[in-house]
Amino acid sequence: MRIAVFTPYLKPGALGRTIPEVFKRFVDRGHEVHLYTGEISADIQATLERWRITTHITKLPLNDRLFLINCIITGLRFKEKFDVLVAWEFPSNIATALAKLRTGTPFIWFCQEPSKLLYEPETLSYIRKWRPFHIYLISLALSRCLRVIDQWAVSQADVILANSEYTAECVWHAYGRRAEVVHTSFDYRPFVSKAPVEAVKEKFKIPSHARILFCPGRLYPQKRVDIAIETLKILSEKHDSLMLVISGAGPDEQKLRRLAETLGVSEKVRFAGVVSLPELVALYKLCEIVLYPTINEPWGFVALEAMLCGKPVVAFKCGGPAESVVDGKTGLLVKEIGSVEAFSQAVDFLLERPKKAKEMGAKGKERSKLFSIEKTVDGLSKAIEKCLKNRGD
Repeated sequence: MRIAVFTPYLKPGALGRTIPEVFKRFVDRGHEVHLYTGEISADIQATLERWRITTHITKLPLNDRLFLINCIITGLRFKEKFDVLVAWEFPSNIATALAKLRTGTPFIWFCQEPSKLLYEPETLSYIRKWRPFHIYLISLALSRCLRVIDQWAVSQADVILANSEYTAECVWHAYGRRAEVVHTSFDYRPFVSKAPVEAVKEKFKIPSHARILFCPGRLYPQKRVDIAIETLKILSEKHDSLMLVISGAGPDEQKLRRLAETLGVSEKVRFAGVVSLPELVALYKLCEIVLYPTINEPWGFVALEAMLCGKPVVAFKCGGPAESVVDGKTGLLVKEIGSVEAFSQAVDFLLERPKKAKEMGAKGKERSKLFSIEKTVDGLSKAIEKCLKNRGD
């Protein structure tokens, strides 16, 4: 079987790990996989080549800022014959719908989340408050035009998958269509191997006596890393050896650094930037508690990674983390969404009870086994079989 996969970009991170790992398993089963994208890191491309996945890259000037145009051009140029098309991440569903229009090939939309810009008014409100006014006007115009195109693209999908129950609910509200839930996962082996803990402590100047809170993820507004920094401020007087390590990069980095300085905790915060996978695993193993203050995260690998490393998670009771974290058993889910006070109280509860935190981490390690990449591949395989059967009928 020949499978074409569409994604707007592949960079280091959850998406950059998951897509290659999922489709490597399809290649191992004897299928031919081609991946269409607008941007890809050199390391990921080398991995795809090694795993015999063929890549097709649409390059334009200002490529990293024009991935929407990349997707449209990819779809309009598409002419090869495949057995099935798989779209992964907005706006690749637009490219895939155009490819289906040109070739008549069945189309699966594996929705990671409907675009927040198109379907969540809060996103536009944030842009209006924190970004230049001309950016807000452009975003407003784009959201109205793109919503029409996005609705058409999803109407062309033969099967819709969602990475969580929460995302499936969002799909229903956005498109009025039912989605089958297939939780996405990743290769667990690096997370159970030896990690360079001492080297990471030295690299980021982490004292041996420090009690580490770890907040991994991209530094984007919706990740609410500011809540983690404010939590550190609230708890640092009570727990004087407390430190916060933040990994990842994004447009909010300078804003977050200024917040740490304003709150007087910059000496207790380490901005690790983009870390390698072994370093990421080491930071999980170094910490006592993983902070995941994101709001309405569609699924979220952070909770899975933390549980796999035997660490308790503190998150808000919303979105994907509310499905993966079991409140009171593998971590704590805060009901007061967005509340710094409630979030810091939950973190303090675990800091005061290290034995309880370790018990939660151990239970999380067991629970993480429920979410495997093999289950992701099996779910996608069944969707492809259903798609091809419906086409045959």
